[in-house]
Amino acid sequence: MKSWLSNFWYYHKWHLFIGLFIVFLIVLSISQFIGREYYDYNVVLYTSTEIPAETCDKMALEFEKFGEDIDGNGTVNVLIVNCSYNSSNAQARMAQTGKFQANLAALETVIIITDASCFSLLDAQGAFDAFPQFTDKSEKAVNLATTPFNEKIKDDMPSEYFLSKRLFNEKAKEYSDNATILLRKMLSEYAK
Repeated sequence: MKSWLSNFWYYHKWHLFIGLFIVFLIVLSISQFIGREYYDYNVVLYTSTEIPAETCDKMALEFEKFGEDIDGNGTVNVLIVNCSYNSSNAQARMAQTGKFQANLAALETVIIITDASCFSLLDAQGAFDAFPQFTDKSEKAVNLATTPFNEKIKDDMPSEYFLSKRLFNEKAKEYSDNATILLRKMLSEYAK
């Protein structure tokens, strides 16, 4: 028995290592898939002024007040994807622009917060949908600096920053409809 085992080990140890590595990768992939957190809303923050992560957390809490539990897990979860950058750092700008574009490629991202320069850049490309409750930029945005939203986070934000809704095709209608409900509730409450 011992000679068979040592013989097996001598000829098949690499096969065994590779097999164990593949099993490890499969188990790791499954555990990451099961443990993944799903968000009810994804909001992208795209500004030419770097915004701290703590501010994004405050924003998420404010959005969660107006959202609905879409995935049915009992809580409203909002992810603020921070794509803000320091405009004097070209490498950071390129990296965050790539991150922003990747989030736009995912259809879940409907709500976008920008500063004036990023809004102009995206608006020139036809990125925004008009929304009746938006009061600025030809009904394509609302300046959050003039709303109660700003009271929670004003220290870290530019003097003007805009909440917008992304223009969508029919494939993303469900995401767009869910974001529309959140925006209506939020802006109605702020209008009081």
